[in-house]
Amino acid sequence: MALVVLITGATGTASRVYALARYTAEVLDTQGHTTVIVDPGRVPADIVSAVAASDAVVLVSPGTVLNLLAPGALSGKTVLPVVTGETPSSLEAAETALRPVVSALGADQILRGAHIPDHDLESHGCGAVLAPDADDALRLALDGLSPDRRSADEDDALLISAEQAVAGHEAGALLLDVRRGDDRAHQIDGVLHVEKDQLAEFFDPSSAKAPAVRPDHPIVVFCNRERGSAKAVRLLRALGFTDVRHVRGGSAELARAQRDRYAHIG
Repeated sequence: MALVVLITGATGTASRVYALARYTAEVLDTQGHTTVIVDPGRVPADIVSAVAASDAVVLVSPGTVLNLLAPGALSGKTVLPVVTGETPSSLEAAETALRPVVSALGADQILRGAHIPDHDLESHGCGAVLAPDADDALRLALDGLSPDRRSADEDDALLISAEQAVAGHEAGALLLDVRRGDDRAHQIDGVLHVEKDQLAEFFDPSSAKAPAVRPDHPIVVFCNRERGSAKAVRLLRALGFTDVRHVRGGSAELARAQRDRYAHIG
């Protein structure tokens, strides 16, 4: 497994950002990686040497700490951002800002990162606690640092925005809700409900109960979290459905996009 250096943008172990870095490191440790956390309060030479020895770098709301690195310092490294903020656009903005900086430092690969909403992060003396949705998002992103990254990369490539999902549904795509019946906190209109553990039987082309859906018909899958919908997408593609996507941000984002769309039309 990899040696992963986590660089934070906040000085001191009492900060929320450092607590998130510790939580992230603990997840990576359970995946078999070796982790080192570096904060900007350390001697710059320590930061440079830690990065030089690493296989991958996780940037936890890094702020301006990357200015301490010389051109080429990230050469051959895989980089993954983890950011806090109220909306998923915080990640988009961070990635947009970081990409030219990280590229100039020579990073070999910049992976899709994780957005941790401020209200989903609780910091205390023993570390951090993440809400289930935030924990899933973080783990899904960190899966990309595993030796076999193909599945995580493919899942990410098949994500679409909630706005794209709404537009696709209006254009005729099947909107597939794979949440459990007792776990549907957000109301989504115009969907087909099939729980994840029933998908294989329901969509099996050889089954007499299979729906009249062509293998190339667009299908947009959503769950409460991207991790759940990613599993459904992989299953449907294995059954021969070729145009399957899932929704970034899950049911909460899709419900918001539907409300915004219908309010605009109204």
